[in-house]
Order: sequence, then structure tokens, then C-alpha cells
Amino acid sequence: MMLCLFMQLGSKGFGDPLTFDNAYFTALLQKPWAAPNADSMAKMIGLPSDHVLPDDSDCKPVIQMYAADQKRFFKDFADAYVKLTMLGAQWRSVATI
Repeated sequence: MMLCLFMQLGSKGFGDPLTFDNAYFTALLQKPWAAPNADSMAKMIGLPSDHVLPDDSDCKPVIQMYAADQKRFFKDFADAYVKLTMLGAQWRSVATI
């Protein structure tokens, strides 16, 4: 789900692309792509992988929690980001021709 969240950074209909917030999660619950009166732009919001998340019984409680509590989303995201960056990376040198 967090990978899908990064789609927000390039927009694709999930809020302002220059603002980091929980708009992705609130949009998932609203399902603008499936609204009966959705115009052609609304139907293009998100990817198929985004569209199935609110219908998944494991994902929906997390989506609801983050949609309702932006501070909780910020804290969990920060914790996960720190953990990810602390894993480090190993780089192989690339041979030149």
C-alpha cells in the first residue's frame, strides 16, 4: 500500500502533488473513479492496483485509519522511512568499458 501512496507524489488524482498528506487514503474511500456520475477525468484517478485496495478486507481498516488520522499516518510513515533508510545499501562498482 505504501508503494501505491507514492503515486500521490506525481499526482494521478490523489490531492495536490506538492503537499504530503493523507489525501490518498481519503480518495481511496471515496472511490471517485466508480461514482455513477464520474466524468472521464474522475475515471482516470488512480491505477487498478489503487482501485482494489478499499475492497480488500486487510487493507480497508488501514485505509480508514489513515484517512481519519493524518497525524497517525505521518508518524507511521516517518517510522517506516527511518527503518528503511537504516537498512543501508550496498553498491557494486560498475566496470567501465
